[in-house]
Amino acid sequence: MKCFLFIFLFLFVIFGEILEQKPETRESDIRWSRIELGSYKDSISSNIVEFKFFDGLTHNGGTLLEPLDHDYLLSHYSNDFIHLMVLEELFPNGDGTNKSKIIDLIEINGLEKNQYISYGFCSIDNVNDSGVFVVYEYENAEEFTKIYKAWKAIPKERMIKEINTKGVSCINEGYGV
Repeated sequence: MKCFLFIFLFLFVIFGEILEQKPETRESDIRWSRIELGSYKDSISSNIVEFKFFDGLTHNGGTLLEPLDHDYLLSHYSNDFIHLMVLEELFPNGDGTNKSKIIDLIEINGLEKNQYISYGFCSIDNVNDSGVFVVYEYENAEEFTKIYKAWKAIPKERMIKEINTKGVSCINEGYGV
């Protein structure tokens, strides 16, 4: 009987610690992978949604990244199941429009109903960084701090990298509206 009591108390302590974990350390089902560009690598297009990656996806917007010698754009496409985050390099057409080249592309899966993607208004240690995007849990606050995963689009390195969520937050654009 003492053995069962010991096992019960041990399991109670272990499960209590798991439930008390913060989102930064709690395991989630969020998965991501880099999509190989194959024959699309270095293709310049007036309309990148013509590429097969974007079939059945909705364009949810994007944000212009800190310009270097060219302009770079981080775009978000999704449907009910997947999210694509695209790092693009922009080239002016001379008529006020742009052509673009996909530099890097990642697919994000496994978001729960209370998890969303934020980009364009995120910071690391209170320093704004337009290249940072995250999966967060909605909070009715000025900033989202329950960050599950974070990435950074790095034009100089021509890729998107996963980063540590510590110190990452995003402005809640709808707060107080």
